Amino acid sequence: AEYVQVSLRSDSITLHSPPFTSSSIVTSALNRFVGVITSINSHEAIAEVIFDVGSDITMIALVSLESLQQLNFELGSPVVATFKATSTRAVPFQS
Repeated sequence: AEYVQVSLRSDSITLHSPPFTSSSIVTSALNRFVGVITSINSHEAIAEVIFDVGSDITMIALVSLESLQQLNFELGSPVVATFKATSTRAVPFQS
């Protein structure tokens, strides 16, 4: 295929509060996006955190309500999302 679409499960994304640098924590999740939270949908035990990472790309991460509170996330908060390359899936995309 000439183009592929890369997808990532929302439960495979880990969220962090900035500043988050590769030297601030040791992790095997080397891929990261920096963004801004645009929506939070809270449910019984988890929340969907929706954030804009630029270039018309919106991502969704699932986090526990406890994590949401500990990170003090709210609308407009900056966020760093990390994930392992092995959690991505590429599928052919017809333009």
